[in-house]
Amino acid sequence: MHHEDRRMIAISVKSDVRGAQRFVSRIGEQGVRRAAYRAINKGGQAAFTVGKRAVARDLRVPQKEIKDRFTLSKARPRNLTAWIRPNKAAWRPLGLIYYVTKSKRYVGAFRKQKGVRYKQPRGSGNRVMEDAFIAKGQHSGALQVFMRTGPERDAPIAKKSGPMPATSLRRDDVRRAMSTRARKIFGKEFNRQLKREIERAAR
Repeated sequence: MHHEDRRMIAISVKSDVRGAQRFVSRIGEQGVRRAAYRAINKGGQAAFTVGKRAVARDLRVPQKEIKDRFTLSKARPRNLTAWIRPNKAAWRPLGLIYYVTKSKRYVGAFRKQKGVRYKQPRGSGNRVMEDAFIAKGQHSGALQVFMRTGPERDAPIAKKSGPMPATSLRRDDVRRAMSTRARKIFGKEFNRQLKREIERAAR
């Protein structure tokens, strides 16, 4: 696995493919490449799953909240690299409402105290954002945390946000977990696919 860009992850195993050249005489170079791209995609899918789980754990949110924020571009026989990238949604910050206890996610919550209590993203313990309140978004209708931008009662309000999911893909522990999983699955699948190609060529 190569880490050319910290914003994404490339799953490429060119050295493994070169090591399998001994099979070329039996199944041809195209046979080796077919086995490789299938194995890369198998490893890529496994890394994709592990990565989303690791990102959700890093951000302290349920996995369903980030599952559609990353994409997997599969390898092909002519391009033996699979890419895991954050999409546009991953670069949008999570609403701070995700970090408010579920039992308190309603309009009028925290009315008896000053501010909104929430758990810290990527941290431990809770914090209180003074003068914040929970209301429905004007356009989406979804519950969000808002705060006035000034001391005046008629000051504009702004939605308060948490971290961007895309930034978790830069973390070494997340990338290490994905790389380890991809390598493990690729090794098993590449051998299986080479055997499949050899059997196919012998028919």
